Amino acid sequence: MKSKPILLIVVVAVVALGLWWKNSRPITTGGGAATTLRVGLETEITTLDPAKTLDPHVSRVVGQIFEGLVGLNENNEVVPLLAESWESNTAGDIWTFKIRAGVPFHESGLFAPQKSREVTADDVVFTFNRIFSKDSQISFVLDGVIKGTAEAKKGEPLAGVKALSPNSVQVELQSPDPLFVNRLTSVLLAIVPREVGALPSGEFGVKKTVGTGPFRVDSVTQSEATLSRNPAYWRKTSGNVQKLAFRVIKNEQLRLQELKNGQVDLVRVPASLADGVVAGSTANGAVQLKPEWQSFHYSLVRTFNVIFLGFNCPKLDLDFRRAVTLGINRAEIATLAPGGLIEPAMGPVPLGLSGYKPPFAKDIMDVDAAKAALATSTAAAKKDGFDILVHEKDSAEQVGQLLQSQLAKIGIQARLTKLDYNTVIQRMISGEFDSFIMSFEYIYGTPGPIVSMLFSPQNIPVPNFTRYNNPKVNALLDGYKSAKGVETANDLAQKIEQEVVADPPATFLFQNKMLLVYPPKLSGVKVNGHSVPLLWEASLAPNP
Repeated sequence: MKSKPILLIVVVAVVALGLWWKNSRPITTGGGAATTLRVGLETEITTLDPAKTLDPHVSRVVGQIFEGLVGLNENNEVVPLLAESWESNTAGDIWTFKIRAGVPFHESGLFAPQKSREVTADDVVFTFNRIFSKDSQISFVLDGVIKGTAEAKKGEPLAGVKALSPNSVQVELQSPDPLFVNRLTSVLLAIVPREVGALPSGEFGVKKTVGTGPFRVDSVTQSEATLSRNPAYWRKTSGNVQKLAFRVIKNEQLRLQELKNGQVDLVRVPASLADGVVAGSTANGAVQLKPEWQSFHYSLVRTFNVIFLGFNCPKLDLDFRRAVTLGINRAEIATLAPGGLIEPAMGPVPLGLSGYKPPFAKDIMDVDAAKAALATSTAAAKKDGFDILVHEKDSAEQVGQLLQSQLAKIGIQARLTKLDYNTVIQRMISGEFDSFIMSFEYIYGTPGPIVSMLFSPQNIPVPNFTRYNNPKVNALLDGYKSAKGVETANDLAQKIEQEVVADPPATFLFQNKMLLVYPPKLSGVKVNGHSVPLLWEASLAPNP
């Protein structure tokens, strides 16, 4: 069975390109001498094509080169990018975007005999059609949302997107969505030039990569990619970084050592190595670095992710799943990493979504209620125990060991089965599991698409890996089709979160924060909820 691409995204890091524009505009930076920011990456560079980027590290780099209609700032607020403005009809099912005038693509032979050209509505129409092409891996992001997506995946033009003029695009939805713009904030939905359609399959993002963003690519190999400032960038930025050098350093400990040795300037600290960097937190919640790291600065950012224990719902009955969910001590799990790097999570929607308040005011742990639920369970796992699939990523085995200990206290035997990450994914798709520990990094900045993708029976087995089918949740999901405003949509999401805790397809455990560490010469390090660092706002002080 051919599976659709999954919501979670793995760990890699990448880069993309752009060149100069013919009418060379002044560089819109905050001034200062030319500087190179060196960033440590986790994996080799494969492709820079946004439509084929299913990895958060890749998207962090792609986000320096490409732009969509809208994006997120460091406060996770929607900001206009290639769309200067937008509006919807009263029903909320037809959206009109005004395309920003005068924005050039990076210079490229793609535009021969010209060196570049400006973005138009036709590029937007091309991009949305391309999202549903056979080569795209991201059609799931908007599948069923825009009118005509089913036909577009068969090669027909996407009926719901059309150019009204050179600088105006209309998008017609299958049903009203007051938060449609919030669906578009991921860099995966970046606008690419229509000339890409003439390239051989697989060439864009590998041999030719053209965006509109603040940086362009100078060179790319599997071990390093260098980008330089886009001199024709359309908006003013405050940073002074002129070049970005992304250096692939797979070994996590070596990556940190290279930071210490001054060979790189910016590194993401994985939770598995946080103990070696973080001593704890201060009374006001600030991270306290260990003595050997106290000469460095850091940024701690809440991003859109959740780590959970997923159940095979047809195999494990409601009472057993409730017993596990109520018996877990999330506060104890949060101690696996120091300095507040882990936040307990009760539901599927991550903390930090702009304008959304989760419905859980306190921890849902209740040992007595867990034991009572277990007593009425008829699942074979009640007597025989159950298996938890773990893997090498996201401290899954360490989390699993702690869950084993906690569940034993309420009378549940949990066995850990360690497999490689890709094998666990295949088991999740095929249904060969009792439960699994997994991390999802969401590409959405609004709760509706998150709960819909995870819990709609139409999305079994991917990304509804748990085979969840709850009539109450299905009815609430249908309510989105008639939601008239943001408040109504968020209220529906809160009700769904409450229901999936009462009838849990998974036990939601915690949310990781992103910890970036860097020397004091680097400042202005900002990151949005999609885990994209806004490196065009960063500045490097000259070496003494």
